[in-house]
Amino acid sequence: MHKFRILIFILFFSGFISNLLPVSKEEIDARIIKYRTREITLTVKNQKGIPESLSEVVIEETNQKFLFGCNIFLWGGITNNHEMQKLYREYFASLFNYATLPLYWGSYEPEKGKKDDSLISNIALWCRSSGIWPKGHPLVWHYFDPYWADYDSKTADDVLEKRVSDIVGKYKGLIDTFDAINESLDGPKHDNSVGRWEKEIGPIEASRRAISWVRDANPNAMILINDYNTTTAYASQINVLKELGFPPDAIGIQSHMHQGVWSDEQILDIVDRFSHYNIPIHFTEMTILSGHLKDDNDWFSYHPGWNTTPGGERYQAEQVERIYRLLFSLPSVEAITWWDLSDYYNSGADAWMGAWMGAPAGLLRKDMTPKPAYNVLHRLIREEWNTGPLKLTTDSNGSVFFRGFIGAYKIQMGAMSGAFKITEDTNNKFSVIVR
Repeated sequence: MHKFRILIFILFFSGFISNLLPVSKEEIDARIIKYRTREITLTVKNQKGIPESLSEVVIEETNQKFLFGCNIFLWGGITNNHEMQKLYREYFASLFNYATLPLYWGSYEPEKGKKDDSLISNIALWCRSSGIWPKGHPLVWHYFDPYWADYDSKTADDVLEKRVSDIVGKYKGLIDTFDAINESLDGPKHDNSVGRWEKEIGPIEASRRAISWVRDANPNAMILINDYNTTTAYASQINVLKELGFPPDAIGIQSHMHQGVWSDEQILDIVDRFSHYNIPIHFTEMTILSGHLKDDNDWFSYHPGWNTTPGGERYQAEQVERIYRLLFSLPSVEAITWWDLSDYYNSGADAWMGAWMGAPAGLLRKDMTPKPAYNVLHRLIREEWNTGPLKLTTDSNGSVFFRGFIGAYKIQMGAMSGAFKITEDTNNKFSVIVR
C-alpha cells in the first residue's frame, strides 16, 4: 500500500510539473495541423463539368479563416506625414485580416448630435477593399464618455439604446462585428452616466441589453462582450447570459501584458475556463512590450521616455512567437488582435489614436520601421500558416491532393480561374469549376 501511494504521488506530481512547463513545439505543431488544416482531394472541372486531367494548376489561399487583427486607430491619424501614414497602412494590410475600429462615444460624438461618421466609414471601406474584416469597438463602455453626457440611469438607458441602434443600423453590411459592451464588471465602480446605469441594473443585465440592442438592429451581426477580467466572475456572467438566451457570439479576452508576460500555464488556464461554453474565444487586445515593464497603475496618462530597446525588441519577438503559436493551436480560439501596431504617439486631442500611454507595445517603431516581432508575425501568418502558391498537376481523374489551412482559396489553370473554401466541416473530397 505504501509503494502504491508513492506511485500515485509521483504520477500526480509529474502531471503537475508538466502543466507548469512550456508546451513543446512538437505538441503545438501537431495541434495546428489537426485543428487548422485539412487534407483535400480537389477535382478540377471545366464549365461543362468535365474533369481537367493532367493539367497544371496553381492553388493559393487568399484569406485565412482565423482572424489575425490589430486596432487601426492611426488610420487617418497621422496628418502631418503622408509617407508615414502610407507605411502604416501598407504594413497593416500586409499582415492582418481583421481590424478594430474606434467607436468610443467621446471621440465618435464629441459634440452632442455631431458624429464623426466619415472617418469610420472611410476606414471600414478601406478595410473591406483590402480583404480585412472590420469590427466596431466599443458600443457601450463606462470610460471615454463625452463631456456633455450626464444622465440618470433611465435616460442613460434610452440614450445608449439609441446610440447602439443608430451605429449598428448605419453600418449594417459594412461593419457587422461589434464589441457590444466593454468591461461591464468594472462599470458599477464609476460615477458617470454609463457607470450609474450599470450599477443600477447590474453588469449582466447591462450586457444582456447591449447584446439585444445589437441583435435587434442587425440580426446577422457578430456580437462580442469584452473584458480584462479573466476570473470566474466573467465566466459566470457568460454562463448566465447563455442561460437567459443572450449569449455573445464570441468571448472577448483582453491580454495587455504591460506588467509581465503570461506563461503557457496562465494562457491555458484562461482558455480552459472559457472554452466550456462552446463559444469562440477572441483575444481582443494583446500587448507585449519591447521596452521596460510598466511599474505603476496609471493606465490613462502619457508616459514620456518609455521607449523601445534592442534587448526589449528581441524579447518581444520571442514572446510573440511563443504566445501566437500556442493560441493558434487551441481550437476554441478564433482570433488574436494586437494593440497597437506602432509606437507612434499623437499629442493633443487625438492622443487616443496613437500608442496607448506612449508604451513601446507596437510591432512598428515610431518611425514605422518594423521591429523583429512584426517580422516574426509576418513569417508565421503569411508564410508558415498560409497555403500556397502550390503548383500542382491534376491526375487522370482531374484531381489534386494537398493539405491546406482553413480559409478562402483561388485556383488558376492557364487563363481560367475559380474559387473555393476549406472549412472545419469541409468534406475531404470536393470539386471546383474553373472558367
